Amino acid sequence: GKVAIIIPTKGNLELLFDCIDSFYEKCDKNMFDFFIADTGSSKEEKRKIAEDGKYALEKKLKVF
Repeated sequence: GKVAIIIPTKGNLELLFDCIDSFYEKCDKNMFDFFIADTGSSKEEKRKIAEDGKYALEKKLKVF
């Protein structure tokens, strides 16, 4: 089965994307799903998380 990885974030997109990238570089990408728990990012930051092609589409992030 897969592992669910829940990452809380509040506006530090560089750190968030570095964290996500490290999983994809070091782990089998078929073994986990990411769930991003946004706890107060700006509207622009939330848009970047949800719409950025590299993260939202290729890596299939689920943002809540």
